[in-house]
Amino acid sequence: MGKSLKKHLIESFAKAANINGIDQNQVILTTAIGLISGKLASVSPITADELLEEKGNISQDKTAKLYEMFLTSVNETYEDEVEGNDGYILLTDVSIRTQNNTINLGTHVVFFDQIIGISIGQIN
Repeated sequence: MGKSLKKHLIESFAKAANINGIDQNQVILTTAIGLISGKLASVSPITADELLEEKGNISQDKTAKLYEMFLTSVNETYEDEVEGNDGYILLTDVSIRTQNNTINLGTHVVFFDQIIGISIGQIN
């Protein structure tokens, strides 16, 4: 089965936010809980040596790399076996705005089925 229109639009918008000229913008996701904004994680695999260099204080960049490696492994393992596996988007420098609170996170995984809408820009 091919990609859904929703999945295609989410991936396209998220990648567009990293294009030169508009790369200061964030991906803004509308969800049932509120707005989630951040940058699309663009990470390369992390090595054991890189982790050892951190000495217990893992940077946000390396944390994103670990998330991506783990999620890639899970996706490769279960892609065709798990019903409802639409996919996910991995964000960094994340802000989750609910009606009453704002939560800031280094990295956050949002599953496609939780996304109502998507935009690119800045939240004031």
